[in-house]
Amino acid sequence: MATEQQRRAALGLLGELVPAGILGRARALARQIEQDEYVRDYLAKNAIAIIALGLIAMLVSTAVIGSLLDYLFRELGPVASWIKIPIAGFGIALWFAGILMPLYFLLLRMQRDALRARELAKDR
Repeated sequence: MATEQQRRAALGLLGELVPAGILGRARALARQIEQDEYVRDYLAKNAIAIIALGLIAMLVSTAVIGSLLDYLFRELGPVASWIKIPIAGFGIALWFAGILMPLYFLLLRMQRDALRARELAKDR
């Protein structure tokens, strides 16, 4: 398990790359999933879908950002070599967002479905 200091350092780094509103909503979603046993069980049953989407998102994001960065670095050439570092940093941020956003929306949808199923089960 990561220590609290390591978590804060990681969140600080993420805060630099991702808008604060997104991190706050993702953190709230994680806490809500952690506290709701019904949603947690529903997500555990559908873990294969979460893993599959994560791998697909990683593959697509890597291919798109990798080809985009390769194209930009070839086009810029040695004339503007100083600009390659910020472009690479932006590319890494886009890669990270390309992986996390589909997972975030899948978890939101699954949470909604689990809560709806729980409400239906209560009504019966």
